[in-house]
Amino acid sequence: MIRERDNGLSLSLIQDKEAGMTYSNNEGKKIELWYNKSYSKLPTASQRPDTVLCLKSSDNDERIYIFDAKYRLCVESNGDIGPMEDDINVMHRYRDAIVEEMGETMQFKYKTFGAYVMFPYSDESKFSQHKYYKSIESVNIGAFPMLPGSTNLIKSI
Repeated sequence: MIRERDNGLSLSLIQDKEAGMTYSNNEGKKIELWYNKSYSKLPTASQRPDTVLCLKSSDNDERIYIFDAKYRLCVESNGDIGPMEDDINVMHRYRDAIVEEMGETMQFKYKTFGAYVMFPYSDESKFSQHKYYKSIESVNIGAFPMLPGSTNLIKSI
C-alpha cells in the first residue's frame, strides 16, 4: 500500500484490489486500515466498502468504522446540499450486513460501529446543520463533506 521511492513515500492503491496496513503498539492495541476490504463469509451477501478503519484492543475487541467516498450531490428543494439518500442507505446496508456469529447459537452481532459517506462539499458550517451530519450523533451513520481545506467536521467527531 505504501512504497518507499527515491523521492519519498508513495501511497499506491490498486482499483478493485484489497489492501491493508496494520499499526500496533507495545500494549497490544492495533489499528487496521483497509482499502476495498472484502467481507465474504456473511449470512447474506458479500460486502466491499471503500475504506475500513478497525480499532482492536489488546483483548481483540474490535470497533469498525466504514468510510465510502461518493461523488454525487443532492440539492434539496430548500437548497440544502448533501450526499444522495441512496448513498446513506448503502451505509445502513454495510452496518447491518457486516456481522459476526456469536458462538454456536446462530445469533449475530454487528461488527460495524459507524458508517459514513464522504462527499465533495466545502461549506462545513452550513452542512453542520444537515440531517445527515446530525444523524451521526444518534445512529452513527451519516456524512462528512471532504475537500482539501474542508475537513474540520470529521476531525471534530
